[in-house]
Amino acid sequence: MESTTRAKPRILYAGAPTGHDFNSLREAGSLFVQGEADSLEDAEVLWVDCATTKPEQYTPLVERVLGAGKTLVLDHLDTQAHDFICRLVGTRIEDSAQTLLVTPRPANGPPPRYAITVLDAARGDRSSLHFEDAPAPRDWGAIIQEHQARSIHTAGGPGLIPPPGVMFGIKTQTLTSSKRIGIVQTTKFGFNSSFHVYRANGKSPPDYVVIWVQQATFAPFILTNEPAEQGHWLYAFQTECDSNLPGGLIATSPQAMSITELVTHLSVPLHVKYIQDGSCRPQFWSATHGPVARPWDGWSMTNRSSPALGKAEWRYFHRAPWNSEENPLAEFERWKASMYDKPRVKRLNLLADSTLTVETAAAWLFPAAVVQDNPKVTFSEKLKLDFVTFSTRSSSVFHESAFADGAANPLELDLVALTEDVTNPCR
Repeated sequence: MESTTRAKPRILYAGAPTGHDFNSLREAGSLFVQGEADSLEDAEVLWVDCATTKPEQYTPLVERVLGAGKTLVLDHLDTQAHDFICRLVGTRIEDSAQTLLVTPRPANGPPPRYAITVLDAARGDRSSLHFEDAPAPRDWGAIIQEHQARSIHTAGGPGLIPPPGVMFGIKTQTLTSSKRIGIVQTTKFGFNSSFHVYRANGKSPPDYVVIWVQQATFAPFILTNEPAEQGHWLYAFQTECDSNLPGGLIATSPQAMSITELVTHLSVPLHVKYIQDGSCRPQFWSATHGPVARPWDGWSMTNRSSPALGKAEWRYFHRAPWNSEENPLAEFERWKASMYDKPRVKRLNLLADSTLTVETAAAWLFPAAVVQDNPKVTFSEKLKLDFVTFSTRSSSVFHESAFADGAANPLELDLVALTEDVTNPCR
């Protein structure tokens, strides 16, 4: 994974200034303790150690911090703190949670109202509600940064946000990777993705639908600027996402592309309950993403998704001036003359050495009977990139090929827990 440089946040610490967490927070941010400042205006984060702070001491601070749109961390959660935060954010939190990070989302943004990251000490790992897991190990600076970044970014448009009353949750995932290709050249690629989970409770027992939206970016680096060569070119790449349960894939996009643009558009009708005229009623509502259009002059795409396997997959490749599907590298001797205006290599289309972003979407349906047996579904996301160098070194014409790939950690979704909301009148 690619390392990043981050600015240290200003952290107001409420609790006894002792122990391992307090010392590690000194490295995570600019730390000051309660009483050193007259207000919370200087703080970006309020850190509350519930083990050494009484509710009457931290409750007023919590309400002011969240009201100002800042980040709250509750560490060493006890029963009182757990019940207090559940009431405040209107969402049930797992009893096993030890540490909780909460950031309000913009009032005019999509639900949920709060971004919440849960660290579960009982298992020694992390779990999250609505948003992606915080990174390990417990680098508090990185945990806070990742939580805040993901609290404001969700892949997918407003058409995926349901009306009030629909049982719904979001979980996100990010991959950022750098790979060395050959000796000195490097490529960067990654994605942001969101899994929108809906409880289709227009009938009983309910089915569950997961809509996935991914924005993947590929940034090839040029190997050389010598006239005889055109360097390392991205000529094909692949994106995919699959679940550990076969079948269930009901929709994918894009399906095809035009000559000049690629359009992603997905619409899935759901039988749900939502509030209308003051009461909850079963009715149909369509979760919709797009249309999103991106330029693709000189490129083409094939949708290789397999509903039977529950796998969504796309392959993108050159169409002009070199069609990497019709003229594969294995048959280079047959078509190599078309790549050269001797002694130089022809220039490929501009997108071949530019940063590219693609957007893909897919939907899975998990029937009630499957979810009753096991509510947890695991999704895996992967990227693969293919590169080539066309060259005339040593008065000969040849090519070199390479590839890079990356995969995020498998993401487990508890469909029932993720969509649960004890305050929802349509439960």
